[in-house]
Amino acid sequence: MNSGSAVRRAGLITGVSLLLLAGLGGSPVQARTSGGDNGGGTAAALATAPVPGGFATWSDLMSTQNKLNAAAEKIQKAAAASTRNGYASVVAAPENRELLVYWQGAVPAAVQRVIEEQNRSVPVRVLPARYTQEQLLAEVRRLGENEAVGEVAPRADGSGLDVRWAKGRSRAQSLAAENLLATAAVDVRVDTAAGEVETTPFAGRCADGSSWCREDDSSPYYAGARTMNCTVGWPMNMGGTTRLLSAAHCAGLAETVFDGGGDRMGPVINDTQRPDTLVIDARGLGRMWDGGWQNSTYTKPIAGASFSNVGNWLCTSGASSGALCGIQVKANNLEVGTAYPLVRAEQVAHASAAGHGDSGGPVFELTSANTKVIAKGTISAGDVNTKVACTGEMWSGRECTWRFYYADATQALTRYRAVIVVDGPQQGLTADVKK
Repeated sequence: MNSGSAVRRAGLITGVSLLLLAGLGGSPVQARTSGGDNGGGTAAALATAPVPGGFATWSDLMSTQNKLNAAAEKIQKAAAASTRNGYASVVAAPENRELLVYWQGAVPAAVQRVIEEQNRSVPVRVLPARYTQEQLLAEVRRLGENEAVGEVAPRADGSGLDVRWAKGRSRAQSLAAENLLATAAVDVRVDTAAGEVETTPFAGRCADGSSWCREDDSSPYYAGARTMNCTVGWPMNMGGTTRLLSAAHCAGLAETVFDGGGDRMGPVINDTQRPDTLVIDARGLGRMWDGGWQNSTYTKPIAGASFSNVGNWLCTSGASSGALCGIQVKANNLEVGTAYPLVRAEQVAHASAAGHGDSGGPVFELTSANTKVIAKGTISAGDVNTKVACTGEMWSGRECTWRFYYADATQALTRYRAVIVVDGPQQGLTADVKK
């Protein structure tokens, strides 16, 4: 195989160090059949995570969550089309067993009709919000420009913003930021309990993998496969051609990306720094690597993509950590350092959610039967205040965290005018087949 390496840039936060190590060789690439989706991969991860909310099984929980997210999407679309948009947010936590919609003022008749329609399939409750999402996000962007502000997050109930300070800020920067916060047009709370923000981008190094496995995949690639120091993200249909999503800090524009075995995948054709996403000109299929980091057995079909609503329960599938579950969305549309918009999620038992080598990799939701995955995002970075023992591949200096940040998949698809590639025949898409 070819040996490929390139200089990777600094990550999301200035001064954060990355593990910049080249990939190792492996066996020649040959055609192969896809792995099975018998549930053994994610099932093992779910077995270690207690089912919250009184649900009997994770399948029952995911069935409820799928319905809540589907209703939320219809309501959010109706809100976006409204001329009087008082929409603030939704909370789609399945343990609530209802969709909470936060709205400022009276709900317009057209939106109310959609809410009533969705209320026939899932309980929907409308609650008052102090601010609209538009008001909150305008302040997120304004406050996030100050270097002393490490994280700005809209509260899920639309009542204002939560701010965390950046580690290493100067006194002058802090004073300027305090004055900035005092002039905010919305309520702002400074969260000191969570610690000062310092993130580590989850890039890593390539292991010596065997053929036809997660750590040494071949074209067309599955989501969750290894690249030289990161992970393959979701496959996208862009104008009839499949391309791959990953994290922007993993490679630069026009840089050639190599897979875990050192084979050329293709160049980076779009590198969007702010939300930490990039596009690799390489082919992909509508499947995701499931199970452990050294794995040629478990894959799952991709069923679609949906927005990361607060309260959603998720899993990750990074190339170095493998499949990890018991993760819940805590906030969306955050600004973290210079990155925006990101989602913050946490492993609720404070076990590892992601680690070095997982950047760009899948964040996903399961369908009700746990047999398919729904794309939620791509892994970006971890909060170093929440370091824990890693799961999966180990090397000296590898770090993992229970709180991490990721780029929402639906926002990335909109950004690149793309649609998610799902398992099965693709309308208007030239078929790529692993034989």
